[in-house]
This record gives sequence, C-alpha cells and structure tokens, in this order.
Amino acid sequence: MLNPLLSHWMEVLLHPTPAQVLNLLRISHASSLAELLVLEQANLAGEGSDVALAALVGGPDHRDRTAAGEAAALVKTPLFADCPRSALEHAISSFQCLLNVHARRHQELPQVSGSRSIAGHGLVLSGGPDTLSVEGVGEVQAEVQQMPDWARDALKRGPVADESCSTAQKTVEIQYSGWASVERVWSDVGWTWTVELDFAEVE
Repeated sequence: MLNPLLSHWMEVLLHPTPAQVLNLLRISHASSLAELLVLEQANLAGEGSDVALAALVGGPDHRDRTAAGEAAALVKTPLFADCPRSALEHAISSFQCLLNVHARRHQELPQVSGSRSIAGHGLVLSGGPDTLSVEGVGEVQAEVQQMPDWARDALKRGPVADESCSTAQKTVEIQYSGWASVERVWSDVGWTWTVELDFAEVE
C-alpha cells in the first residue's frame, strides 16, 4: 500500500504557450473564487442559512456539502464549466479545513488570498516524451527528460487508485500518487510555471 510518510515531491519546469497560460490563470482564478464562495457560505451559515456553493453563483441548490459534492455541482454552472473538478475540490476542501481550524481556535473567519497554484488529484498525467497533460489545459511542454528514470516510469504507469490500494508485489516500488500542484513563480524573466508531482513508495 502507499506509504504517505515516504513521499517524494518532484518539481518540473513547464513551458506553456500563451493560450495555455491564459487557461492556467483562468483555473487559478476559479480556484480562488471557489474559496471565496466557501467563505461566503460560512458567513451565511452563521446567519442561519444553509446554501450550496453552486446556488451562490446561480446554480441549483443541493444537499451534498462535501468538497466533492460541491465541486461536482459547481462545474455544472456556466462560471465553472471549463474548470477541472479536481482543482475545485482541492480548493474547497483546503479552505473548509482552514475554516475548521479557525473555528476550533475561536478566531475570525480567514481571508481568501490570491492563489498562484492549482492543485488536485489526477490534475496532471503523463503526456508525450516532452509534455505533461494538464486537465483543462492540454499537453504542456515540460522538462520531463530532467526527471530520473524511476519517476518517468511511474508517471507513465499513471496514478494509483487511492492511498489505500494494495499490491501483490513483495518489493518496494515507487508510484505516482496522482497528486500534483501547478504554480507560477516570479523570476528575472517574468512569470515561470512549475509543477510538483507526488511519488510515494508502495510496499
């Protein structure tokens, strides 16, 4: 099974086209907007109103208040129609956790900060020899060849089903967990894009 304590995060430089940069920025802003909706939902809950995130942007109300349920409903709205569900689910669950921490500490509601990252399970998959497939963006040029052989092989095999999967193999191997985070970083040449991929040992 996957051992999260033996995790290997690896950073890879991306070279998106101008059109792909726009898509990455759009998804990043959508993730920030999802966090803002979670904050608005919490404010309304404090006033006694239980409202789904989708209903806050003109979509239908629903009963599933889990991050997965909220994300699934959001992508059915025009505002989030082209956004990867995994990115929305991660943004929602992360901010919900932050709200819970503040509530336990009896602190005021946190503020939404401008996000420079997009994260999610299954967001990034193996592409061609020199590309990575980013959901909602397409095949993005990446410095895949700079990765060690074991990482490229694990990426090609694809993500494991979940963190509790079992294997009949007796030896330890490294698999791609499916978790990835795409981030933009300011440098001397302007904005650069990187992706961090999570590999874990399987026992």
